[in-house]
Amino acid sequence: MIPIPKLPNPNPGTSLSLELIALVIGIASTVIGTLVYDYIKSRTSIRVKRIKKSSDKDVEGFIYLYNKLIDESVRIDSAEIIRWVDEDRVLRKLETHNYLHYLLVGKLKGEVVSFLKTMYSRDSRYMFIAYYGIETENETARKLAAPAMMKSLAKLIRSEMKECKGVICEVEAPAPGLDYSENQKRKARIKLFKETARRLNYRLFEIVIEYLQPQMEVDEDSDFQEEKMILLYAPVTDPTPFNKRIAKEKVMEVLTFIYLQIYRPTFRHDPDKDFAYQSYLNSLLRQYESELPKSISVKD
Repeated sequence: MIPIPKLPNPNPGTSLSLELIALVIGIASTVIGTLVYDYIKSRTSIRVKRIKKSSDKDVEGFIYLYNKLIDESVRIDSAEIIRWVDEDRVLRKLETHNYLHYLLVGKLKGEVVSFLKTMYSRDSRYMFIAYYGIETENETARKLAAPAMMKSLAKLIRSEMKECKGVICEVEAPAPGLDYSENQKRKARIKLFKETARRLNYRLFEIVIEYLQPQMEVDEDSDFQEEKMILLYAPVTDPTPFNKRIAKEKVMEVLTFIYLQIYRPTFRHDPDKDFAYQSYLNSLLRQYESELPKSISVKD
C-alpha cells in the first residue's frame, strides 16, 4: 500500500485557536452556570449576615421588621440597638468591655425577613437572646429562617465565644385566657426553638419556675405588670442538667444575669430611674431567693 502523504496545515494556528476557543467557552459556561446557581439560591434561601455598623444598608430593613414584629410594650427604641452596635465595634477590643452585642439579619431576595439580637456578657459568660423575629407572612422565611439564623448563631458561639456557659431566652407562655390560635402559635414557637437546638446538637430546657419578665417602666402610675414567661436555657459549656433537675444556685445565677446585666442597663442614661429600677430588679431576685426550692425541674 502506498502511504498517502500528510498535507501540511495551511494555517498552523487554527487547531490551537479552536482549542483555546473551546476552553474559553467551557470556562464561561462554568462561570455563568455558577452565577445562575448562586442567583437562584439567593432567591430561594436565607442568607444570614451580621450588622456591624449603623451605615449598613440593611439597618433600615431591620428597623422596619423589628417595629412590625415586636410589641411596643417590650421593645426598646431601635435607634438604641443600632447605637449599641456602633459602640460595640469601637469598645469590644478593650478587655474592660463586658457586653458584646450581636445583630444578625436573614435576607431573602435581598429583603430582610428575620433578625436576631443577642447580648453576651464576658463577665458571666452567658448569652441572652433579646429579640428574635421572622416575617411569617413569607412562606419561605417561615420555613427556613429559624434553622438558618440558629445555625449562624451556633457558628458565632464556636468562633467568638468559646467560653460561653449557655444561651438563655424568654418566650411567651401559652395561657388559658388566650384564644386557641394564639396558644398554638406560642406552643409552635417553643417547639421550633427546641427542634432547631437539637439539630445543632444542643439541648434546650425549660426551667420550670414562675418566671416574671421585668416591667420596662418604673413610674409609680404605670399600670404595666410583669408578664409570666417561659425561661429557656441551652447549656454550652455548662453541664447538662442531671435527671432533669437543676440546682437553685444555677437558676439564681441565670436570673441574676438576666435581671442585672440584661435589664438593668435600660435606664443607664437616667440616674434617677436607674436607681429605682435596680431596686425593683433586686426585689424580684430576693423574692426568687426566698421562694425557690433547692432543686428545680427542667424539661426538654
